[in-house]
Amino acid sequence: VVEDNNDVVSRVAMLPANKRLRGKILLFIEHPESSTPALWFSVYILFLIVSSIVVFLLEREKHVAWIREIDGNVWFGIEILCSATFTVEYLARVAGRNVLGDVQIWRFLLKPEMLCDALAIVPFYADLVAGEAAGTSVFKVLRVFRLVRLLRVFRLGRFAWGMRLMTVAVQKSFQALWILIFWLAVGTLWFSSALYYFEKLACPPYDDLEPGYFFDHSERCSESSDGFDPAPPHYL
Repeated sequence: VVEDNNDVVSRVAMLPANKRLRGKILLFIEHPESSTPALWFSVYILFLIVSSIVVFLLEREKHVAWIREIDGNVWFGIEILCSATFTVEYLARVAGRNVLGDVQIWRFLLKPEMLCDALAIVPFYADLVAGEAAGTSVFKVLRVFRLVRLLRVFRLGRFAWGMRLMTVAVQKSFQALWILIFWLAVGTLWFSSALYYFEKLACPPYDDLEPGYFFDHSERCSESSDGFDPAPPHYL
């Protein structure tokens, strides 16, 4: 059952004074339809999500002339703005976890959406702590986790009643969907295996190739003017 927004607003209004502020913050972040400022804040978050992904991709396209001319501090400044906003939102959500119910902290932090939010902001702080070592391959791989921010776009589906209703329908039909996924996996394995063996019938046996063919062919490739010497049709 999808929780009605009016019910949440009424529950927040009935909270004691020491919890009411956190309840209003929770409404502001989690329920965009509760007020106009909350809606604009969600639009702002969506803009930051898209901007951070675009910046992540553009700053690696160094071969494009106009991107090379942009100062690296511009990319870093945008990343600071995005990561700082996401961090404040994450901490505010953690602080308001038990306003409308007693939720254990570890259960809340292990929710898929909270894990995605954490993975989206951890690489930025890891780069700050690492300093000059951030250029190593380990930290470059860690930066890829910033793309997890793209998954946060799906959370904005809570704006629309139809989107939330579809989410509930998928959850109720999960068992039937698993059966479809299982048969899809079986069909993929079967047809890919069949395709492999059918293509193998047209390939010449390895033992029938002339001795030294691969060595001679590599020499011809290196000595050719364009760097590539096509193999004889018999071996294609």
